[in-house]
Amino acid sequence: MIDVDRGDLKEKLVQLENELEEFNIHSLLRERLIAILHKAKFSTSSDEEMLKSYEKALGISLQGYKVIHKRDVDEININNYNPEWIHSWNGNMDIQLCLDFFAIITYISDYYAKDDSGTMKHIKEALQKVENEGLRNKLAIVANQFLTHRQIGESEAYYRLLPHLHLKESNVETVFIQTGFKQNRSKFLKKLTDDEVRHCISPIQISGREGYYTEKPSLIEKYTRRDFSVYPQVYNITYLQFGKRYVATRSGPKDEKDFEPQDFEI
Repeated sequence: MIDVDRGDLKEKLVQLENELEEFNIHSLLRERLIAILHKAKFSTSSDEEMLKSYEKALGISLQGYKVIHKRDVDEININNYNPEWIHSWNGNMDIQLCLDFFAIITYISDYYAKDDSGTMKHIKEALQKVENEGLRNKLAIVANQFLTHRQIGESEAYYRLLPHLHLKESNVETVFIQTGFKQNRSKFLKKLTDDEVRHCISPIQISGREGYYTEKPSLIEKYTRRDFSVYPQVYNITYLQFGKRYVATRSGPKDEKDFEPQDFEI
């Protein structure tokens, strides 16, 4: 057992704190960075110019906007972390500020639907055996191979086995809006009843299916057909605003208060 004099220990701690206060850590970090830049042949007319050029180089990114934290030269491979989280997680951590919505959606989608190389092999082999089949049968075969051969992780398996867990769920409704050139837009067909066929000008027949169909009007067609003479307020509404607000109905607003012009300000 070591006998330690608390008075001496306190005195040494105070002395160490005073020495640390006198020590200029920023100056040391600056000297270390300058030494590394010289070794990398990042030399300019002076050390100040070299540091300015280095800082300017940090402002160039090929991956969009990003945040670069201050690091010592021997800390460049340390990911951003939260001290409290990493104690609880007890594993690798990399916290990043993401300023791009597209990057966030892509990141989540890539994790949710990772490439299954083994599954793709089975799908290709199955398609090679039915080269002469029709497109509909090929799509059914692809779906069957995907469902019977896809590999899933342990977490996804738990979510699919336990009913009270929700793998994906959202209360945000979405509306499909057609875009692009007219000849490239998706089309939706509706099956007609016998009575509707008699009143339809040009019913459509589909190979391999019974009955007659008609093309449902798309949202963009309804947008272009909006009546300015009755409701001039809708002239300035954008396509996206129209898609968000449009509700199919057989009659117009009963009260003009339900159709205020300020509702469509851009």
